Amino acid sequence: MTIETGRVPGVVAERARAALSALPPSEARAAQVLLERGSDVVRMSVSEIAAAAGTGVGTVVRACQSLGFKGFQDAKIALSQDLAPLVGEHSPEHIVDGDRPPTCSRSSPPAAVTPCGARR
Repeated sequence: MTIETGRVPGVVAERARAALSALPPSEARAAQVLLERGSDVVRMSVSEIAAAAGTGVGTVVRACQSLGFKGFQDAKIALSQDLAPLVGEHSPEHIVDGDRPPTCSRSSPPAAVTPCGARR
């Protein structure tokens, strides 16, 4: 299972796929969102998952508990750990040695700015 296939690898996906048919319908929808959204889940809130699944926040938490996690945060952490080995050449965020931020195109540096935003 790789990023290219769109399938989420690891513990979270294995648990979700194994339990999907045994979960109550609303929890199954929440688990399905975890599978379908993959790496996006780590950037989503429990409310966003609930909205995507058409369920409530409590249902998402219960679904995660039914999958063997303490709750949504625990499942989210496990998902990020599942995805960590895949970050690299497949990731647009990948940074290599020697990468530098873009330089300013101005010919002279900008005027000094005080913390409150007023120019000196």
